[in-house]
Amino acid sequence: MPSAEVSSIKNRILAALPAVEYERLSRSLKTVSLDFGQTLYEAEAPIEQAYFPTNSIVSLLWDPGPRETIEVGTVGNEGMVGLPALLGVETTFNRAVVQGPTEGFIRVRDACRF
Repeated sequence: MPSAEVSSIKNRILAALPAVEYERLSRSLKTVSLDFGQTLYEAEAPIEQAYFPTNSIVSLLWDPGPRETIEVGTVGNEGMVGLPALLGVETTFNRAVVQGPTEGFIRVRDACRF
């Protein structure tokens, strides 16, 4: 991939892919706007999409009891949200919540295999 193209990809996982792999994956990517507080997936619900944030943080939150929430992880432009689906796990114990308005890439899970 030419360096100009690589520098325009704001998610570091996507930018690090070999050109052939990025080209294959990019056919099932679309850019979406994500709003502050938007839930990308809920605990114990199917993870239907993977997200590649570009300029925001997504919190991974666990609710161990009533009125209790613990942040167990964060994902920024260095990663992807929905990693359990990549590993073949359809649900997880946490929920993913956007922590700032952003633009990001979304990959529809059914569009092509992880």
